[in-house]
Amino acid sequence: MKKRLLEIMANPLARNAAALYGLQLADYLVPMVTLSYLARALGKDAWGEVLYAQGFALWLTLLFEYGFQLSATREIARTRGEKEALGNIVAGVAGASVLLTMGSVAVALAGFAAIDVFRERPLYLWLAWGIALTTGLRPLWYFQGLEKMTWPALWNGISRVGGASALFVFVHSADDAYWVLALQLIGSSAVMIAMWQRVYSEIPFRRPDLAAATGALRQGWRLFLFRSAVSLYTTANTVLLGWFVAPSGVAAYAAPERLIKAGQGLIWPLSQVLYPRMNRLAASDEAGAARMARVALAVIGGGGVAAGLATAAAAPWIVRWLFGTGYEEAVGVLRLLALLLPLVAASNVLGIQWMLPQGMDGVFNRIILTAGVVNVGLACMLAPTMGAWGMALAVVLAEALVLAGQTVAIARSKNPFWKIRHS
Repeated sequence: MKKRLLEIMANPLARNAAALYGLQLADYLVPMVTLSYLARALGKDAWGEVLYAQGFALWLTLLFEYGFQLSATREIARTRGEKEALGNIVAGVAGASVLLTMGSVAVALAGFAAIDVFRERPLYLWLAWGIALTTGLRPLWYFQGLEKMTWPALWNGISRVGGASALFVFVHSADDAYWVLALQLIGSSAVMIAMWQRVYSEIPFRRPDLAAATGALRQGWRLFLFRSAVSLYTTANTVLLGWFVAPSGVAAYAAPERLIKAGQGLIWPLSQVLYPRMNRLAASDEAGAARMARVALAVIGGGGVAAGLATAAAAPWIVRWLFGTGYEEAVGVLRLLALLLPLVAASNVLGIQWMLPQGMDGVFNRIILTAGVVNVGLACMLAPTMGAWGMALAVVLAEALVLAGQTVAIARSKNPFWKIRHS
């Protein structure tokens, strides 16, 4: 038994999955503790403002990440072992990140002009900008492409636990709310620095140039469009809802959404480990890629169904236990958002693990963009009158549209994975 376990852990796929699930365990357990504490310590209004700033930071992170989590990971996976090529890829992405940083300042200033919370609390805006910067510039794509996720997982886990522990020291009332963002920025900065140090301990440093930077931007452009479109019905929802309701209404939506995202995060490690492997199989072993996609759909999709049913059934207890009194509206929101767990699990396999490695970027982007526009339209109709529940309904309908569109697109393609068998 011990020998078999050692053999399994010697496999890069299993080793990286274990590392990422260790990371995700921290990402799942830490919010369970901190959400409960902050809901009580800050109160709905102050906590709603913090959640809004964190939502803005998460949305802005997409600008810094651009499409590198997919495009650069794919290139690193295809050139692993070639230090010269790796150095060129890293230099190009680093230069592109500098250009994106300059553009992000304009976005932050627009946020200051348009968003009441940031005009009233400008410190929240710049803390959110710093969080987005230090999170989005992490070279996680480098480690993913090389299937060497153990160290990043460890760094991020330590940062999460350390930041959560510090909350209990610095945050005791609504007056301390800014510490939530400040501590998050400190932890994110430390992880970013550690990752870049590790990268340049393995490959020689090269000063980025404009040609390489613009090349990286062009290469990741279509995938950036995809991630931007996804943000229209995922990360942008808290920001969008804040235009229609008070901070207490934002808390009624963002708190359950945070729980659901923690649950969705349990998909992330396996998805990140599978993605570079699926790209290699797509180029060399179509039948093997199809077989892995079928297994992934059964495992990830089945887990999503089970998690969704359990969350919906336990919603009243979860809300009461985590948030205390005053958050009764969040029960219905949580039950509705629980539908996202199976929907996102299945669409992750169909989209990320099959369509992108098969080069179906164009149709994939069209599906995502359509769903994003539908989500924004529904949110603008439903949120002003139905508040948090209306926002949740818009998100679920948009995600269902994504899954339906992906299924139809793959069925119409020349190689639906459920039909490919060994010759």
